[in-house]
Amino acid sequence: MQSGFWHPERGYWQTNDTVTDDIVRGYPPGTVNVPLQPGPDHSWSGETWVQNPPDVVAERSKALATMVSWISRFLSQFTAGVPPEEIASWPTKSIAAQAHIAGEPQDIIIGEALLTGEDPDVLAAAIWAKSQRYIAIIARMTGLRRMSTNTIAAATTADDVAAALAASMAAATQILADIGLSQES
Repeated sequence: MQSGFWHPERGYWQTNDTVTDDIVRGYPPGTVNVPLQPGPDHSWSGETWVQNPPDVVAERSKALATMVSWISRFLSQFTAGVPPEEIASWPTKSIAAQAHIAGEPQDIIIGEALLTGEDPDVLAAAIWAKSQRYIAIIARMTGLRRMSTNTIAAATTADDVAAALAASMAAATQILADIGLSQES
């Protein structure tokens, strides 16, 4: 029969067999027989087992990782299948598209149009429209990440962390609705 024991300096231990009185008398003074420990996340209070509070730092870290992962998955729909070098050119192409629309032909627009067979003016307008949409989305996702980081970092208990993450996810859903998208978009 299993038995649990606690000593203030040695902590908890558990036996797998019946412990005789002779064995118990050999334990250090101050040893008490206690109920079996319910799990590794419990500590002996001196009277009963109590569940240890979650590590708030670890909870914050998990919540932040959840939020960053969600944002990354959401944004990947706009960048999937595009080489990083091309993504890096998007700000340049946006500026070039704006200049092209303003009547200043741009090599980056003309060169792409020559290969795709598109009209450079139509391509410039499409690049400009997409860039403005992407900028609006990135601005909101950056704001969401920063707001989430701040509210989660300010949480002082595991419940506060969970509430901050829930509020961040609700804000994400509202942002998507505001810009006419959904998580599945």
